[in-house]
Amino acid sequence: MGILKRIWRPVRTTLRLAGSSICFQTFFYVGLLMATFLVPLVRLLSRDGLRARHRILRIVSLCFWVFMHQMVLLRMLAHYKVTGARAWRDRPCLVIANHPTLIDIVALLGVLPRGGCIVKGSLLRHRFFGGVVRAAGYLPNDCGESMLEGARRHFEEGFSLVVFPEGSRSLADGLRPFHRGAARIALECDVPVVPVRVVAEPGFLRTGDRWYHIPDIPADFRLEFQDPIEIPPEIRDDPVHSRRVRRLTALFQTRLEEISGQRVVDGTPHPETASRS
Repeated sequence: MGILKRIWRPVRTTLRLAGSSICFQTFFYVGLLMATFLVPLVRLLSRDGLRARHRILRIVSLCFWVFMHQMVLLRMLAHYKVTGARAWRDRPCLVIANHPTLIDIVALLGVLPRGGCIVKGSLLRHRFFGGVVRAAGYLPNDCGESMLEGARRHFEEGFSLVVFPEGSRSLADGLRPFHRGAARIALECDVPVVPVRVVAEPGFLRTGDRWYHIPDIPADFRLEFQDPIEIPPEIRDDPVHSRRVRRLTALFQTRLEEISGQRVVDGTPHPETASRS
């Protein structure tokens, strides 16, 4: 038995590395296919830009859903479980979530066929995928006021928006300090704010990980949609805008700490007590 285990261990590692490589190559080539053929075809056959965007977002969502199940099929993931998402599939809302892995946005948009997100501005100019990002109406993060206006229009057109308040993937030992963009959007746009717990156990594709940094066993991956966050009157009616944003950011941070079971790493200020600058 000991000999078989010693033989099987490198074989298993090789198979898992091959599975990871297949997943990421699939992601790249399907994205290239969409940018080259599918997006131009959808825009050509659609009567107006809004209808084209609806169709493109649904295609993206379907591709992401298939990608996540491909990861299960290749045993990169043991499960891809989603709870509580049905009520928000077709309703405009602001989704906020913790961000433990690289594939969190893929998993979330895979169950939100009208879901958009905020991306780095450079992605809109990407040589291969910029066309898909622009056609999907994803919002760039490098222009604050334009982002708010884009978010407002996004909700008015019937779409939802996914935001990671940490701004980047979580640290290994806890959450990053929260940015204030999600709170600004929530206050300006007045839509339901739906927190989501993202679980990946054991952890993988974390900050600093490459595609080949994978655990020895398939990860349990779950999305748990929670009840919407009610914004208290004392925050909504606060006459000082910057204080409203800071207090709501603190509320979001507290809620995501509760549902994720993690805290913002030691030495980082809570938004409620952070500098007012």
